[in-house]
Amino acid sequence: MAVLLRIGLGLGVLWVILLLAACQATSNAASDSKDSKRPTVISTTPADLASDVARNTDITAMFSEDILSTSVDSSSFTLTKLFNTGDVAGTVSFDGLNNVATFNPNADLALLTDYAVTIKTGIADLSGNPLAAQYSWSFKTRDGVWGNSEVIVTDNLSTTTNHSRIAVDSSGNALAVWQQFDGSRINIWANRYVVGSGWLVAELIETDNIGHAQFPQIAVDALGNALAVWQQSDGTRENSGLTAMLSGVDGVARHWSKTII
Repeated sequence: MAVLLRIGLGLGVLWVILLLAACQATSNAASDSKDSKRPTVISTTPADLASDVARNTDITAMFSEDILSTSVDSSSFTLTKLFNTGDVAGTVSFDGLNNVATFNPNADLALLTDYAVTIKTGIADLSGNPLAAQYSWSFKTRDGVWGNSEVIVTDNLSTTTNHSRIAVDSSGNALAVWQQFDGSRINIWANRYVVGSGWLVAELIETDNIGHAQFPQIAVDALGNALAVWQQSDGTRENSGLTAMLSGVDGVARHWSKTII
């Protein structure tokens, strides 16, 4: 530009104008080449409105382009029970090779329950372009399936077992109680089901042999602590018997307490 100005001709001024115009055109071309395309969700698992979904399924979303991995987390990818408040606890991960985000629930989902999944606008591509709008879909988990029947009474000398009752804690562990005749009197027995292990060994939980014990009932709280009650005869009148079983959040049984009449 300095050489052209030294000529002192109108032509020089013309060249200066042409050069400035060329610079402006280059700047506009660079601006036009910047990535402004927003990413989209192109597929999901489970599919929208899917039913009979396995309770241990992982929820995934595939994107249309490369995604900034740090934008995919538990705040931008959520799972909730439909018509309920509070997110389902889980771990969010991202596969950058295939552009797939995965939500892995910390525990099996509830039976026959509607869930909603939300991909939020906090998720962005490598150029920082976020989703234009949040993306949501829903699905329903499967119903329960009956397993095979199993004998949980291990004392085969008894002539009669009846009036069985069962209670289940929030983790799926269960306690069963029943009355069992041993040939002389009716006693109260119990057995415990532990998720992943199955039924344990039946045990006698009523130790007062003065008279018959019958009609047991069982209750379990969310942590697996249990109370069993029944009708207990002392040989003269009918009383109530009570015993407790203490367990922890790990689902491991500690002991049945001594019967209280």
